[in-house]
Amino acid sequence: MACVKLGSEPDAFQCQRQTWFCTTGLPSDIVVEVGEMSFHLHMFPLLSKSGVLERLIAEASESKEECVIHLPGIPSGAKTFELVAKFCYGVKLELKASNVVYLWCAAENREMTEEYGEGNLISQAETFFNQVVLRNWKDSLRALQTCDDVLPYADELIIFMEYFSALAF
Repeated sequence: MACVKLGSEPDAFQCQRQTWFCTTGLPSDIVVEVGEMSFHLHMFPLLSKSGVLERLIAEASESKEECVIHLPGIPSGAKTFELVAKFCYGVKLELKASNVVYLWCAAENREMTEEYGEGNLISQAETFFNQVVLRNWKDSLRALQTCDDVLPYADELIIFMEYFSALAF
């Protein structure tokens, strides 16, 4: 199975039960809740990569309470958001056929476009999908198998139907 490694920083995340912590040494200034999981993170890496997170952080920061954001509707939930957060921090992660669909949908849904940073997650996922996944039957099938879980998102974003319809199965 082909994969591409993104990021260069060592892993700076630790999970303790239902909570993820970024262990960069700085205190977190935002809590992102995805399903039952909580991620104690920092605003800047998130808002510098995502239009949606930038708006949600701005809204949440207006209140004098702790900055907490609830993120429903992430394909594959906390597992995918963990990878999105690692991407925002520049932490090493593997883009592969089994996660590219989730990451691409999450990136589209969170507006992780070039406007928020060159080589942002949408372009990375799309490039990997086109140049690696679609060039190999095994990887194409693996990616296609993950589409069941993201059909509501992929349908809404009109991502994969055009790519997979070009394949002759």
